[in-house]
Order: sequence, then structure tokens, then C-alpha cells
Amino acid sequence: MANALTGKLGVLFKVAGTKLRQARPEIKLVLGIVGVAAGTALACTKTKKAVDAYQTSKQEINDLENTVEKGTKEAAVEYTKAYARFVYRMIRIYGLPILLWVGGMSSIVGSHCDLRRQNGQLLLDSVALKKMLDEYRARVAEEIGEEEERKLYFDAKEDEVDVIEENPESGTKKIVRKKANTIRENNGSKFARNFSARTSYGFDVRSYADFFLEARIKNLNNRLKTSPFITMNDVYDELEMKPEFGRCEDGLDWGWVWNPNDPEGPNEIRVERLQGWEEVYDERENKTYWAPCLRLDFNPQPLRGRI
Repeated sequence: MANALTGKLGVLFKVAGTKLRQARPEIKLVLGIVGVAAGTALACTKTKKAVDAYQTSKQEINDLENTVEKGTKEAAVEYTKAYARFVYRMIRIYGLPILLWVGGMSSIVGSHCDLRRQNGQLLLDSVALKKMLDEYRARVAEEIGEEEERKLYFDAKEDEVDVIEENPESGTKKIVRKKANTIRENNGSKFARNFSARTSYGFDVRSYADFFLEARIKNLNNRLKTSPFITMNDVYDELEMKPEFGRCEDGLDWGWVWNPNDPEGPNEIRVERLQGWEEVYDERENKTYWAPCLRLDFNPQPLRGRI
């Protein structure tokens, strides 16, 4: 019974310790804010005492002018003692508020450093996981072929659905039932996007925007050679992605840096694509159909520590 209880307590303390370590930045931040606020409030309450101490020291110095002769060694000693007493009185009054304020600021800075360290480790872990995934995908592609592996990666399935087709000569559209390579948006990396008339102003259904895509990626790679870096959001903007489908918060922290001597790479913006069909809802007809799209994925790296 005692051993079981000891074991449960050990597990409880271990879990509690882990939770505290995980929440250490937040705990430091709260303690820092409390320390700064308490130090400031305490310093305000000490104002009257500080004024009294100043008046006392001022009176002592004024009295010295009448009791000692200026320029003598005795005067220097007495004035030094008077100023030392003034400093001592201020330290006694404001010592604790200053300690609280300095401790609070140190805690806030420590919280910031912990968060930066955690974020840096998360970015490194993301890079390691992506590298492992790329190596695994390469092995799968050797077994079943690149095209089939890409379909698996993007979770593309051949289904019989209603698709919208456009006549390239007349521009007329019609909905037909046929087997199509359907693509959904919950696959690929977090930067993968559907490139279509729904998500981009630059998509051309008649050519699947291949020419537009190649030209824009080539332009970005040329810019990369003369720019300090290019972010993932810059790529979305270059592809004229609509704001609600393109830019994201992580898009500012991931991208590309031009450095031919960097073994980590990448030094070139590469895009992986799969042609297919995406689900579109027509509000006017209250009907769902499938429209042409390209599923795109990219090869960015964390920019932190590289720029």
C-alpha cells in the first residue's frame, strides 16, 4: 500500500514538474509584471519619506556652510559624510521598490528568452521532421513512381463527380458527370494551397495556369539572388492569391535565403504541383460541383537564425 502511494505521488510530482517547466515563460511573465507593478506602487508610497529625507540632507549641508570652512580637508570630509548619509537614506527608502522593479524586469526578459528558445527549438524540430518526410517520400516514389506518390501525398482520389468544363473557343461552361482526380485542401504541408479561379486572380482555366506559374516562380528566383530573403507570403502575393486563401502568420517566418555556400539550403524556390479538381459551392444555384485547380506545395525553410 505504501509503495503504491509513493509511486502515485512520484508520478504526480513528475507531471506537475513537467507542467511547470512548460509554463515557465508564462509564470516568469506574470511574476515580472507583478514585480514591476508592485515596485512602482511601493515607490509612489515612499515619495513623502523621500522628500523629508531630501529636506533633512539639504538642511545638514546648509548647516555645514556655517560650521566648516570651505576648501579645507575637514570640509571635504564633512561634505562627503553628508552626501553619503543622503544616499543611504534614499537607498533605505527606495531600495525595496528598486529590487522589485529590477527583479520584475529580469523576469520579463527571462520569459522572452525562454519563449525565443522554445520557438527556435520548434522550428528546428519542424525542419527535422520535414527532412524525414522528404526522405520517406523519395523512397515511396522509387517504389510506385513519382506521379502516384504525389497523389498519395495530396490525398487525390479518382471519383465520379460533377465537374464544370469550359469551351476554350466560345468560353461557355457546362457541368458534366465524369471521373476526375479530386483534391481536397487538408493535405500537404501547412503552406500547401489550391491554385484555382476560386483562390487566385491569376489562374487561367484554359491552360491550368502553367505558364503563369512558371513565369512567376522564375521571377521570384531571380529576385532571390538580389534580395536578402523572400518570405512564403511574398510567394503567395506573386501568385496573386486572394488574401483569405494565401497569406498566413507563419508565412513571415518561413522562406528562402540566397546563399550558395549554405549546405542547409534551399537556395531556389521550388513548387510541387498536382493537377486535379476542387470542390466549389455555387450559392446562386445552391449546388456543389468540381472545378479545375492545381494543388501547390513549396520548400521553405525557417528564416530565424539565417537572416
